[in-house]
Amino acid sequence: TATNAAVDGLEGYTDGLEAALAGTVLMRGTDGVLTVLTSITRPSDTNAYAVGDAFANSTSAPTTGGITFASAARAAGKSVILTDLIVVNSNPAATPLQGELHIFDTAVTAVNDNAAFAISGSEALTTVAIIPFVMGVGANNNRVHLQNLGISLTGITADFRFLVRVTNAYTPASAEVLSFRAKFLPVD
Repeated sequence: TATNAAVDGLEGYTDGLEAALAGTVLMRGTDGVLTVLTSITRPSDTNAYAVGDAFANSTSAPTTGGITFASAARAAGKSVILTDLIVVNSNPAATPLQGELHIFDTAVTAVNDNAAFAISGSEALTTVAIIPFVMGVGANNNRVHLQNLGISLTGITADFRFLVRVTNAYTPASAEVLSFRAKFLPVD
């Protein structure tokens, strides 16, 4: 598949950890840094987003628990540092997407695409990071590389869940794909 071809083309990853888990690709380097790639494919419509809407994979049944950075930590209760994040949008819109990546240490109630981003108070307490991003404009896609984040995360499980909140008025492409490539450095 295209995802596996992208993984196979990476050099410097020698322990052979290349797993496709529900759309997530994991790669651990010899230095212990884990790179997790996961994507959200939005519905096949072009309904404009208002500030504060959710960017999700369904208007009626988004991924249960939120999108997953699978096995980001070595095990439940272990800590990692999110060092950097690359966000790639398949839509090279002239007015690029601006948003926030909300990361949680546990599963949360997913929000429907293009609905107001709303989580409960108890879910808000499971937030471990909120990372704002503004896509750069490109010819074939829009992307941004957020470097030197240094965000310490400890999870209840080895996974971290996330949701995306749109922070500008934005008109998407039909079935637009938003991909996140995150690098996690194990602490313990």
